[in-house]
Formats: sequence, structure tokens, C-alpha cells
Amino acid sequence: MDFYYKTGNIETTKPWITPPPIENVNKWWKEFSKNDLEDYKVYIVGKYPIDHQNTYDLDICLTGPIYDYDKLQKLLEIGTDLGINKHDILVDMCWYDNINFCWYPKDKSNFTRNHLRIVLAGQEIKKINNEVIYENYFKSSLKDPNIPEGLAMNIIIFPTVKHKNYGEDYGAIPKKEFSIIQLK
Repeated sequence: MDFYYKTGNIETTKPWITPPPIENVNKWWKEFSKNDLEDYKVYIVGKYPIDHQNTYDLDICLTGPIYDYDKLQKLLEIGTDLGINKHDILVDMCWYDNINFCWYPKDKSNFTRNHLRIVLAGQEIKKINNEVIYENYFKSSLKDPNIPEGLAMNIIIFPTVKHKNYGEDYGAIPKKEFSIIQLK
């Protein structure tokens, strides 16, 4: 099988393991946590905390003040690269202003809130046997001269359609045996 994945400047030709094994997640965290994370709290969010056997990725959310956007970009690149190229898991990393969205009602009501999100900018693409399976492009809708071209800053409306359709509180306590896991 011919495999290719790229997000931002990070690429791999090695498929990841689905679902992400807990052992690989722990090894990824052990290595990633050696970086300078003093300014950030790091969370596992998304579906992994509530149903780790039925997800294809590990969603990692950084929160905290951004004193250096280049440092944030480097952390997102390192975390993603360690996941897909060393620990065989897809690590979907971003920075959010906070993680309150994990506990918003998902009852398809009109309740929504805006949150600031920063991800790696550029193309995200997944190909199998040269066929494009998934493609997206991330660019900033908010302009700030301090943000490097490698980052995309946008306002995201929560809960998203995906969250409402799933119907679960992603990471809310105490839906299942897991909760939002603060790694640091």
C-alpha cells in the first residue's frame, strides 16, 4: 500500500495505528513532555477520552497565554511529527483559548459559543495508493502581524455540527470511564 500524509510542514509515508494504542500515547507524551511546556496546559480532548477504541486519532489541545508564536508553531510541529513519524499515531494538535467547549450542551439547541483556535497552516492531505482520501487547507481568517505564516488562527463555533451529530459530551465528566485528561 502506498501511503502519504501531510499537515503543515510535517509529512509521513508511514500509516498510523488505528485506534491509537494507549502504550503509544504514553510513549508520545513521555517524549513530547520534554519540551518547554511551561506556558501551556496540555489536554487530551475529543473522542479519545470517552471512547479510545473507536477513534482514529489523538486530539491534543494546548491552552494558555501565547508569549511566542514561533514557539507555539514549533510545539505543534514537534508533537505532530513525534506522533506520526515515531509513535505511529495521528496526533491532531491545536491551541485553544480555553476548553470550556468540552462541556457545552450537544442537544442540537441553538446554544453556541465562539473560541479562538490556532493550528498548523497549509494543506492537510491523506493519500492511499495515490488517491486523495482526505484534503483540507488551513489559513488564517484573523490577521495578526505577529502570527507566522506556519500558523492559522480562526474563530471556531462550538458545539460543531460533528459534536451535535455524535450526541456525546466529548470529554465531559463523567460520561464514560475517561474524562478530560490534563497531561500537564
